[in-house]
Parts: sequence; structure tokens; C-alpha cells
Amino acid sequence: MAGFIFSIDYQFLLAYITFFPYLTNSNSYNQLTTHMKTTFLLLLIAVFSASWCIVDGHNLTGFTINTGGTQEFTDANFQKKVLDADKLTLVDFWATWCGPCRAMGPVVEDLAKEYSGKVNIGKLNVDQNPNVCQHYNVTSIPTILFVKNGKVVDRVVGVYPKSRLEKKIKAHM
Repeated sequence: MAGFIFSIDYQFLLAYITFFPYLTNSNSYNQLTTHMKTTFLLLLIAVFSASWCIVDGHNLTGFTINTGGTQEFTDANFQKKVLDADKLTLVDFWATWCGPCRAMGPVVEDLAKEYSGKVNIGKLNVDQNPNVCQHYNVTSIPTILFVKNGKVVDRVVGVYPKSRLEKKIKAHM
């Protein structure tokens, strides 16, 4: 059964609590000014368009999380894109709900842009790809694996500064 998760921020919650009595009673709703109705509608649109709607781990908004040069690795393409790659590959194991993962996101994307063509850099969502996680014993996130010639040559767990990751990349190139 599909499960829906809406990212609800405090502005929406406040607006909902404020306007709920008006929304449930047509007479009360008619008492709202046009400006108040428009404000509430715009607030709802802004909040839900910026929120992620996820069903069984799949983003339904049409927006992607990876905005930079990172690749998306999955259980299905891991062999081809990572293990069979002819160069060093950095795999960032992450999840949408993980705060430290979100902190590492821009670092990984910067590295992907800087090392484009030299190193394969991508992300693997742990919620959507349990097989690879289990195979590589990824139990904490963020975890970054450095894979070369089909073998893991290094691993880091937790939030790391860009400079330390660059040193590891250069050591294994």
C-alpha cells in the first residue's frame, strides 16, 4: 500500500490552524475577505510546491534532488555504473530524511562538478535501494564509498569537509 508523506512546514500549519474553522463552515468561509482567501491560497500553493510528495520512496513532484553533476546510482545500475566503471567512483549513500546527508549534498555536488570526467560521483538513496546497502554493510548515513576497479578502496561515515574528501579522491585516482 502506498504511503504519502507531505513535508509540512510551520507556516502551513499556522495557516491551516488559523483558517480551518473557515474552511469547514461555508458561512464562515463566505465571511473571509477576498484578500484573506487569496493569501491563504497563495500560501498553500507556495508550501506544497516547495514540499516533497513522496510515495513509496518515489518523488512525485517532478523536481529532482540532484541538481549538480552527480549521477543517480540504484540497485539496478550499480554493477554497470560503479563496479564496471573504468575510473574511481564516489558513492554517496543518503536519504531524504537525513539531516547530515542534506548537509553533505552540496559538498558532493561541488566535487562532482570539479572532478567531472575524471571521477564518477553519484548518490544512492538507501530507502529505495536496500540491496546495495546490505551488500556493502551500510548501516549509518551519510556513508561514502570510494570504488575503483570493482572494489571498495576507502569508506567514510558521517559528515566530512570537502578538503578531506578531495585528499581521498586524489589518493585513489
